[in-house]
Amino acid sequence: MISPLTIGIPVKNEENTISSTLRALDNAIKYLDKRIPIETIVCLNGTTDNTQAIIESYKNRAFCKRLNLSIVRSRAGKLLAERKIARVRKLHGFILYCDADTIIDKRAVKELYSSICKNDELRVACAKVLPIFNKPLNNFQKIMKAYYEMRYLLPVRGCFHGRMFIVRDANDILEQYDIAARIKKVPQTIVKKLYLDKGPICDDIVLSAAIVHKYGQHAIQRVHTAKVYFYPPANRYDFFLGVRRYTIEMQRINTLFPEFVSINNTYKPYYSPS
Repeated sequence: MISPLTIGIPVKNEENTISSTLRALDNAIKYLDKRIPIETIVCLNGTTDNTQAIIESYKNRAFCKRLNLSIVRSRAGKLLAERKIARVRKLHGFILYCDADTIIDKRAVKELYSSICKNDELRVACAKVLPIFNKPLNNFQKIMKAYYEMRYLLPVRGCFHGRMFIVRDANDILEQYDIAARIKKVPQTIVKKLYLDKGPICDDIVLSAAIVHKYGQHAIQRVHTAKVYFYPPANRYDFFLGVRRYTIEMQRINTLFPEFVSINNTYKPYYSPS
Protein backbone atom coordinates (compact mmCIF):
# COMPACT_ATOMS: atom_id res chain seq x y z
CA MET A 1 0.00 0.00 0.00
CA ILE A 2 1.30 3.45 -0.94
CA SER A 3 0.71 6.11 1.70
CA PRO A 4 0.50 9.79 0.72
CA LEU A 5 3.13 12.11 2.15
CA THR A 6 2.72 15.60 3.54
CA ILE A 7 5.96 17.53 4.02
CA GLY A 8 5.54 20.18 6.70
CA ILE A 9 8.03 23.02 7.15
CA PRO A 10 7.56 25.37 10.12
CA VAL A 11 9.27 28.66 9.23
CA LYS A 12 10.15 31.77 11.18
CA ASN A 13 12.49 34.24 9.48
CA GLU A 14 14.44 31.79 7.33
CA GLU A 15 15.03 33.93 4.23
CA ASN A 16 18.69 32.88 4.15
CA THR A 17 18.02 29.12 4.21
CA ILE A 18 14.53 28.37 2.83
CA SER A 19 15.72 28.27 -0.79
CA SER A 20 18.35 25.61 -0.14
CA THR A 21 15.85 23.61 1.96
CA LEU A 22 13.26 23.57 -0.82
CA ARG A 23 15.88 22.59 -3.40
CA ALA A 24 17.17 19.81 -1.13
CA LEU A 25 13.65 18.46 -0.55
CA ASP A 26 12.89 18.56 -4.26
CA ASN A 27 16.05 16.56 -4.89
CA ALA A 28 15.27 14.11 -2.05
CA ILE A 29 11.74 13.22 -3.23
CA LYS A 30 13.17 12.10 -6.57
CA TYR A 31 14.27 8.95 -4.72
CA LEU A 32 10.67 8.17 -3.69
CA ASP A 33 8.27 6.04 -5.71
CA LYS A 34 6.69 8.33 -8.31
CA ARG A 35 3.25 6.98 -7.41
CA ILE A 36 3.38 8.53 -3.92
CA PRO A 37 1.12 11.62 -3.72
CA ILE A 38 3.06 14.53 -2.15
CA GLU A 39 2.15 17.94 -0.82
CA THR A 40 4.43 20.44 0.90
CA ILE A 41 3.01 22.92 3.40
CA VAL A 42 5.14 25.80 4.66
CA CYS A 43 3.71 27.34 7.83
CA LEU A 44 4.86 30.88 8.57
CA ASN A 45 4.76 31.41 12.32
CA GLY A 46 5.79 34.88 13.38
CA THR A 47 7.77 35.55 10.21
CA THR A 48 8.74 39.19 9.61
CA ASP A 49 11.40 38.88 6.91
CA ASN A 50 11.27 38.09 3.18
CA THR A 51 10.67 34.34 3.57
CA GLN A 52 7.15 34.33 2.09
CA ALA A 53 8.20 36.12 -1.09
CA ILE A 54 10.99 33.61 -1.64
CA ILE A 55 8.60 30.67 -1.20
CA GLU A 56 6.09 32.28 -3.57
CA SER A 57 8.80 32.58 -6.20
CA TYR A 58 9.40 28.82 -5.98
CA LYS A 59 5.77 27.73 -6.27
CA ASN A 60 5.61 28.04 -10.04
CA ARG A 61 9.09 26.79 -10.87
CA ALA A 62 9.14 23.60 -12.90
CA PHE A 63 11.63 21.81 -10.66
CA CYS A 64 9.33 22.34 -7.66
CA LYS A 65 6.22 20.93 -9.34
CA ARG A 66 6.14 17.64 -7.44
CA LEU A 67 6.60 19.40 -4.10
CA ASN A 68 3.11 20.88 -4.60
CA LEU A 69 3.88 23.91 -2.43
CA SER A 70 1.35 25.85 -0.37
CA ILE A 71 1.69 28.46 2.38
CA VAL A 72 -0.31 28.80 5.60
CA ARG A 73 0.12 30.88 8.75
CA SER A 74 -0.07 30.25 12.47
CA ARG A 75 0.73 32.10 15.64
CA ALA A 76 4.41 32.18 16.60
CA GLY A 77 5.70 28.84 17.83
CA LYS A 78 7.01 25.74 16.09
CA LEU A 79 4.55 23.41 17.79
CA LEU A 80 1.63 25.62 16.74
CA ALA A 81 2.94 25.57 13.17
CA GLU A 82 3.12 21.78 13.16
CA ARG A 83 -0.42 21.53 14.48
CA LYS A 84 -1.65 23.89 11.77
CA ILE A 85 0.03 21.78 9.09
CA ALA A 86 -1.61 18.62 10.44
CA ARG A 87 -5.03 20.27 10.42
CA VAL A 88 -4.98 21.85 6.95
CA ARG A 89 -3.30 19.10 4.91
CA LYS A 90 -5.27 17.63 2.03
CA LEU A 91 -3.47 14.29 1.96
CA HIS A 92 -4.03 11.89 4.84
CA GLY A 93 -1.02 9.67 5.16
CA PHE A 94 2.36 10.25 6.79
CA ILE A 95 3.61 13.71 7.77
CA LEU A 96 7.30 14.50 7.44
CA TYR A 97 8.33 17.59 9.42
CA CYS A 98 11.53 19.35 8.46
CA ASP A 99 13.30 22.40 9.84
CA ALA A 100 13.93 25.17 7.34
CA ASP A 101 17.60 25.55 8.30
CA THR A 102 18.66 21.91 8.11
CA ILE A 103 21.05 20.45 5.55
CA ILE A 104 19.34 17.37 4.11
CA ASP A 105 21.01 14.28 2.67
CA LYS A 106 19.46 13.33 -0.65
CA ARG A 107 18.29 9.91 0.60
CA ALA A 108 16.98 11.05 3.98
CA VAL A 109 13.31 11.34 2.97
CA LYS A 110 13.29 7.94 1.27
CA GLU A 111 14.94 6.24 4.25
CA LEU A 112 12.43 7.71 6.72
CA TYR A 113 9.46 6.87 4.51
CA SER A 114 10.68 3.31 3.95
CA SER A 115 11.35 2.73 7.65
CA ILE A 116 7.87 3.71 8.80
CA CYS A 117 6.26 1.73 5.97
CA LYS A 118 8.09 -1.44 7.00
CA ASN A 119 7.18 -1.32 10.70
CA ASP A 120 3.51 -0.90 11.61
CA GLU A 121 4.41 -0.38 15.28
CA LEU A 122 6.41 2.76 14.53
CA ARG A 123 4.76 6.11 15.25
CA VAL A 124 7.87 8.17 14.53
CA ALA A 125 10.99 7.59 12.47
CA CYS A 126 13.57 10.33 12.92
CA ALA A 127 16.71 11.24 11.04
CA LYS A 128 20.22 10.95 12.41
CA VAL A 129 21.46 14.47 13.13
CA LEU A 130 25.13 15.13 12.46
CA PRO A 131 27.27 18.25 12.94
CA ILE A 132 28.94 20.09 10.11
CA PHE A 133 31.75 22.61 10.63
CA ASN A 134 33.04 25.48 8.56
CA LYS A 135 36.83 25.60 8.37
CA PRO A 136 39.09 26.76 9.88
CA LEU A 137 37.85 25.65 13.31
CA ASN A 138 38.38 27.81 16.36
CA ASN A 139 39.48 26.15 19.63
CA PHE A 140 35.95 25.79 20.94
CA GLN A 141 34.78 24.18 17.70
CA LYS A 142 37.62 21.68 17.94
CA ILE A 143 36.30 20.66 21.36
CA MET A 144 32.75 20.40 19.99
CA LYS A 145 33.97 18.29 17.07
CA ALA A 146 35.66 15.86 19.46
CA TYR A 147 32.51 15.77 21.60
CA TYR A 148 30.27 14.82 18.68
CA GLU A 149 32.74 12.23 17.42
CA MET A 150 32.69 10.54 20.85
CA ARG A 151 28.97 10.97 21.40
CA TYR A 152 28.27 7.33 20.52
CA LEU A 153 29.64 6.45 23.99
CA LEU A 154 26.80 8.39 25.66
CA PRO A 155 23.34 6.94 26.36
CA VAL A 156 20.93 7.34 23.46
CA ARG A 157 18.81 10.46 23.83
CA GLY A 158 15.38 9.55 25.15
CA CYS A 159 13.53 11.75 22.66
CA PHE A 160 13.82 12.11 18.92
CA HIS A 161 15.30 15.21 17.33
CA GLY A 162 12.89 17.54 15.59
CA ARG A 163 15.12 18.57 12.67
CA MET A 164 13.52 15.92 10.46
CA PHE A 165 11.06 13.19 11.40
CA ILE A 166 8.08 11.35 9.92
CA VAL A 167 4.94 10.57 11.93
CA ARG A 168 2.23 7.99 11.40
CA ASP A 169 -0.56 9.37 13.59
CA ALA A 170 -3.42 10.81 11.56
CA ASN A 171 -4.25 13.25 14.34
CA ASP A 172 -1.97 15.35 16.50
CA ILE A 173 -1.35 13.24 19.60
CA LEU A 174 -1.01 16.38 21.72
CA GLU A 175 -4.61 17.40 21.05
CA GLN A 176 -5.68 15.03 23.83
CA TYR A 177 -4.00 17.26 26.42
CA ASP A 178 -5.89 20.26 27.79
CA ILE A 179 -2.87 22.47 28.43
CA ALA A 180 -4.97 25.42 29.65
CA ALA A 181 -6.50 23.22 32.37
CA ARG A 182 -3.08 21.99 33.41
CA ILE A 183 -1.73 25.52 33.72
CA LYS A 184 -4.55 26.42 36.11
CA LYS A 185 -3.27 23.79 38.56
CA VAL A 186 0.12 25.52 38.83
CA PRO A 187 0.69 28.63 41.04
CA GLN A 188 0.85 31.84 39.00
CA THR A 189 4.36 32.61 40.27
CA ILE A 190 5.58 29.40 38.64
CA VAL A 191 3.51 30.01 35.50
CA LYS A 192 5.21 33.38 35.05
CA LYS A 193 8.67 32.13 35.98
CA LEU A 194 8.59 29.31 33.43
CA TYR A 195 6.38 31.04 30.85
CA LEU A 196 3.98 28.13 31.04
CA ASP A 197 1.26 30.15 29.30
CA LYS A 198 3.20 29.53 26.08
CA GLY A 199 2.65 25.78 26.45
CA PRO A 200 5.28 23.33 25.17
CA ILE A 201 7.97 25.04 23.09
CA CYS A 202 10.49 22.33 22.13
CA ASP A 203 8.13 20.17 20.11
CA ASP A 204 10.39 17.15 19.73
CA ILE A 205 10.81 16.72 23.50
CA VAL A 206 7.15 16.89 24.45
CA LEU A 207 5.92 14.94 21.43
CA SER A 208 8.51 12.22 22.11
CA ALA A 209 7.34 11.86 25.70
CA ALA A 210 3.67 11.83 24.67
CA ILE A 211 4.29 9.05 22.14
CA VAL A 212 6.36 6.96 24.53
CA HIS A 213 3.74 7.46 27.26
CA LYS A 214 1.00 6.19 24.95
CA TYR A 215 2.75 3.57 22.83
CA GLY A 216 6.07 2.73 24.50
CA GLN A 217 9.70 3.44 23.60
CA HIS A 218 9.59 0.99 20.66
CA ALA A 219 7.25 3.40 18.84
CA ILE A 220 10.18 5.73 18.08
CA GLN A 221 13.12 4.74 15.89
CA ARG A 222 16.20 6.66 14.85
CA VAL A 223 17.05 5.83 11.25
CA HIS A 224 20.83 6.03 10.94
CA THR A 225 20.75 5.91 7.14
CA ALA A 226 18.58 9.06 7.05
CA LYS A 227 21.05 11.85 7.66
CA VAL A 228 20.61 15.57 8.20
CA TYR A 229 23.25 18.06 9.23
CA PHE A 230 23.41 21.18 11.39
CA TYR A 231 25.94 23.82 12.41
CA PRO A 232 26.87 23.38 16.10
CA PRO A 233 27.48 26.30 18.49
CA ALA A 234 30.56 28.28 17.49
CA ASN A 235 31.38 29.60 20.97
CA ARG A 236 30.81 28.92 24.66
CA TYR A 237 28.03 31.45 25.01
CA ASP A 238 25.92 29.89 22.24
CA PHE A 239 26.54 26.46 23.75
CA PHE A 240 25.44 27.75 27.15
CA LEU A 241 22.25 29.20 25.67
CA GLY A 242 21.40 25.86 24.05
CA VAL A 243 21.93 23.87 27.26
CA ARG A 244 20.00 26.47 29.27
CA ARG A 245 17.08 26.40 26.83
CA TYR A 246 16.93 22.59 26.93
CA THR A 247 17.14 22.44 30.73
CA ILE A 248 14.38 25.00 31.23
CA GLU A 249 12.16 23.28 28.67
CA MET A 250 12.53 19.97 30.48
CA GLN A 251 11.41 21.69 33.68
CA ARG A 252 8.47 23.27 31.87
CA ILE A 253 7.35 20.01 30.26
CA ASN A 254 7.63 17.96 33.43
CA THR A 255 5.66 20.62 35.28
CA LEU A 256 2.87 20.65 32.70
CA PHE A 257 2.98 16.87 32.22
CA PRO A 258 3.97 15.18 35.51
CA GLU A 259 3.12 11.81 33.96
CA PHE A 260 6.16 12.28 31.69
CA VAL A 261 8.66 12.55 34.57
CA SER A 262 9.55 8.85 34.45
CA ILE A 263 10.21 9.23 30.70
CA ASN A 264 12.15 12.49 30.97
CA ASN A 265 13.87 11.20 34.09
CA THR A 266 16.81 13.59 33.92
CA TYR A 267 14.91 16.58 35.28
CA LYS A 268 12.32 16.83 38.04
CA PRO A 269 9.31 19.15 37.61
CA TYR A 270 9.80 22.66 38.94
CA TYR A 271 6.54 22.32 40.83
CA SER A 272 4.55 19.17 41.66
CA PRO A 273 0.84 19.79 42.27
CA SER A 274 -0.50 17.98 45.30
